[in-house]
Amino acid sequence: VGRDRIAATCSDSTSVTKGARRELCKEVTTILDLCDACHHIHNTIGNITKLPDFKFMITTLKAIIGYFGRSVHARAMLRKQFDEESGDEKVRALQKIGKTRFGTFWTAAVSLCQSLSKIRDLVIKGDIKFKRRLVQYIAIVEPFIRSLWSLESSTANAADVYVFWLAIAAHIRELFNKGEVQTGIPVILAEEVINIFNDRHDEFFENDLYFTAFALDPSAYIFL
Repeated sequence: VGRDRIAATCSDSTSVTKGARRELCKEVTTILDLCDACHHIHNTIGNITKLPDFKFMITTLKAIIGYFGRSVHARAMLRKQFDEESGDEKVRALQKIGKTRFGTFWTAAVSLCQSLSKIRDLVIKGDIKFKRRLVQYIAIVEPFIRSLWSLESSTANAADVYVFWLAIAAHIRELFNKGEVQTGIPVILAEEVINIFNDRHDEFFENDLYFTAFALDPSAYIFL
């Protein structure tokens, strides 16, 4: 192929692939060292998911999704509950938590939230604390997962990466500016999410490639 035809190298940020990128860029100094945008946003979501505030919610989420995934009887009871209370309302499938899918906890959380009232009716009492954290988690992670899905497009480019990181920042800032009274999100939790975002942002944007692509992209002028 020839070194003069290679502009950049890109991969996820595991120690092996990251090390390989660094070694290549040391040998060929004209090659840019880039992180994979989708994997990096996925890792950012992972950091948020592991926050202590969401530990109980995630544990409960996994238990509920796992239980309904294993129990045919439980799924039948849930469908019956929908039929009795909602008439023609369609029963939405609970999404399983996978090890390799991007944003798997968020999609599972959304699917559970849609059926939570019906599931609660199947037990003696629902856990209000669980629901509150579930809703907060969905609201916080939503801009990350939607940006990730968009950047998986085959037509996404470096300018799009910069735009979506700006969009994530704007979304979470608007969310947290509403205050704890409206969102229920504690200030300490908001600060932890902001710190995670800032750390991941600084880790990802190690050079000016993405900003340069954004500035030179004619379609980006609508944002300026």
